[in-house]
Amino acid sequence: MPSPPRKHPIFIPIVCIVTVALSALLGSCSTGREGMSQYVRNGVQYGVTKGRFRGRWWNYYERGRSFEEGRFWAEAEKDFRRALIGRSGDKLWARTYGLHFLPEYFPNRELGIALYYEDHNDDAITYLERSYNEQHSARAAYYLGLARKKRLEAGHLDHAPPAFAVTSGLTASAIGNAVVDLKGTATDDTYVASVKINGEAVPIDMSAPKVTVEQQVRLKPGVNEFTVEVSDLVGHVTKQKVTLKSDVDGPAVSFDAPITVPGKVTGVAYDVSGVKSFTFGANAAAALRPGDNGVVRFEMTVAQSQLSGALQYTCTDSLGNATRGNIPVNVVSLRGDSPFHFAATQAMVSIASGIDALVENGQVIALAKAGGQTGQPSIHFVDPSSGQTFYESEIAMEVEIDSDQPIKTAKIGDASLDLIPGRTNQRISRRILVDRPGKHSIPASLVTNSGATSQDEITIQRKENEVESVGKLEVAFLGCTYDTVSKTLDDGTDIQNVLYDWLSGDLSDTDRFRNILERDPNLMQKILNEQELSATLGDKSKTLAVGKIFPAEMLIMGKVHRLPDNVDIRLEGWTTEVYGMKDAVRMVDADVSGPAGSNEELRELLRVLALKFEQQLPRVQGHVVLVDKRTAVTDLSKKDGIRPELKVVVYRDEIIPGINGGKDLRRPKIVAQGILDQVTTDTSDVQILKTEGTDTIERGQFVVTK
Repeated sequence: MPSPPRKHPIFIPIVCIVTVALSALLGSCSTGREGMSQYVRNGVQYGVTKGRFRGRWWNYYERGRSFEEGRFWAEAEKDFRRALIGRSGDKLWARTYGLHFLPEYFPNRELGIALYYEDHNDDAITYLERSYNEQHSARAAYYLGLARKKRLEAGHLDHAPPAFAVTSGLTASAIGNAVVDLKGTATDDTYVASVKINGEAVPIDMSAPKVTVEQQVRLKPGVNEFTVEVSDLVGHVTKQKVTLKSDVDGPAVSFDAPITVPGKVTGVAYDVSGVKSFTFGANAAAALRPGDNGVVRFEMTVAQSQLSGALQYTCTDSLGNATRGNIPVNVVSLRGDSPFHFAATQAMVSIASGIDALVENGQVIALAKAGGQTGQPSIHFVDPSSGQTFYESEIAMEVEIDSDQPIKTAKIGDASLDLIPGRTNQRISRRILVDRPGKHSIPASLVTNSGATSQDEITIQRKENEVESVGKLEVAFLGCTYDTVSKTLDDGTDIQNVLYDWLSGDLSDTDRFRNILERDPNLMQKILNEQELSATLGDKSKTLAVGKIFPAEMLIMGKVHRLPDNVDIRLEGWTTEVYGMKDAVRMVDADVSGPAGSNEELRELLRVLALKFEQQLPRVQGHVVLVDKRTAVTDLSKKDGIRPELKVVVYRDEIIPGINGGKDLRRPKIVAQGILDQVTTDTSDVQILKTEGTDTIERGQFVVTK
C-alpha cells in the first residue's frame, strides 16, 4: 500500500529507521523451497529470505537479491519479475505492512542488472533507465553505464572524443578570489562517463551526452593551471588545460621623493588588473594618468588643513584589492601652503631621534625625516604585527620594500609579488587564506638583480570564531550494515575498518561536521536496546528517539552491498530536531557504486561519496531582511540550493580595534540559531530555536547554513 502524502519529503520514526536498517544483522532462514542444494556456492546457501517465505512482493524481492548475490541470474530475474507484479515502482523505504519498511526496494534496477549479466542488454537498459527515472541511485547509474557501453561497442556507435568548455566566465584575465567554482560543460556524441580535475573525479550522477560540472577549486596567487580530463563510455579521453589567474594583491605603490607637505605629492602605482583609484585623507581623489607598461602616475596636492593627522592613502585595483598606508612624508613645511624651496641659507639641525629641523635666519621653517638609504635592501611586514590574533580566514598582509638597487623578485609565502618595474622602494598588499586554527608563520623575501637578499617573517595566531565552532553540524556516525557475504576486498582490505575510519575520521575532519561519538564498541547494543523500549512504534508517545540517546543534530548511517564486480555504499543523514514535528527527516541520501577490488579503489569511492554528502548540505551565506517575533526572513532561497530543515546560524560582525594604530579586526559573533522552515524562489523563513547572549536579531545581520 502506498504511503499517505506528507508535508515533508520523507520522514518516519527514527527508531523504525534503525530497526529496519539493523535487520540485516539478524540471521537468515531458508525459503523452504525444495532442491535448494543446487543454489550453494562456496559453501553459502543462496535463494533464502529472513523469516518465512509468504509469497508477498517483498519476499520475492528479498529472495531475488539473495539469488543475485550468488550470481544465479535466471532465478533472480524470475523473482524480480514476480516482485514487480506486486509493486511496480522503485523507491526508498517502501512500506510492506503496518509500520514495516524496506530500506531499499528496487526491482526494476535489480531486474536490469540480472538481464545485463544474462546478455539481454537492450532489455537491461530499459529497466535500468526506468529505475533511475523513478528513484535515482548510483547502482542503477553504474550498471546503466556498463549496459550502454556494451551496446556502443557492439554497434561501433561512438565516433568522436568528448569535449569540455568553461561556462562560468572564469577565463577573464584575473579573478579576485582565492576560492572559486570552476563550472563547465562536458559533451560527447554518445555519453560522457567521467570528469576529473587534476586527477580527482568530479561526482557525476549518470552518464549522459551533456554533463554540467561544478567544482570548488582553491587558487594560489598568480597563474593556476588545471587539467580537466573527460572520458566517454568507450574509453575516448580528452584532456584540456584551464588556466585561471588569481589576483589577491593590492596595487604596488611608490612615491617620488622627497615628499614635502603642504605641496604636490606624486608617484606611481601598478597592478596586473589595472589601478582603479587612489584616495588620500578624507577620501580626496588623486589624479591618475596612464603610463608605460601598465604603470599609472598619480598626483595630488596636500593642503595645510590636511596635516592634522597621519596622511593615509588607499590605492585600489579593478578587482577591489587595496593597498593602504601613510604617505611617507620627508619634509613638513611650517610656512603654510606657500611653495617650499631648499636654499643655501638654510641649515639642518637634529632635534630628536630621526627628526631634523630646517632653520633659516634663526627660525624653524620645516621638519624633516633624518637618515636615508642604508645601502642594504630590506623587505618587512608593516601589517599585521607578529603575534597578532585573527578570527577570520582571510587576512590582509602589507609589506614595505626599500632598496638602492633594482629588485629581481619579491615574495609573500612562496608566491611572487607583481612589483612596479624599475622602482626600488614600494609598498604592496596581499590577501591570504588561513583556514586552520593555530599558529602560522608567514615569510617574505626579496632578491635584487645583484643577488642581494632580505627576509622577514611574522607569526600570527588564527583562532576559531563562534560561527566556525557552533556552525559545525554535530553528527553521530552510527556505523554501517552490510548486505554482503564477504567484508574483505580482493587485496585483503577489510571494508568495515576502512569505512569506520572514514566515517569517524576523514568525513568529520572538515569545517562542516563535528563527530560527537568516538568509535564505541557498545554502540549497536545501545541501539538494539532502543528497539526493545519501543515495542509500539505507532504510539509516538512511547517512542524513545535515538536522537535522545545521542545528542546530535544529525544521525548518519551507512549501508554496504557488495557483489564480486562492484560495491555499493549508501549514506543517509537523519535529523531529529525538526520545527513543528516529532519525527525524523532524512536530510541526506548519498550513494556511490563502482569497482572496489582494492583499498585505493574503495577510498576513491569514499572521496566521491563525501563530496556528494556535502553537496546535499549546501554551505551558503545571506542576510536577514525582516524580523517578525521568532521568525527571521532571509534572502537565501531555492536558487542557493537550500531546503527546509537545514540548520542556520545568525551572526553579526564584532569590531575589535587595531593594535598600535593597526587595522580594526572583525570577529563573527553569534546572535541566534534556527532552522529553515519555508523556502521560496526569493526568500526563506528561519524559525529561531535559541538566541545567544543579549543581542537581538536585526535586519542586515548575516545568516549561514551549518
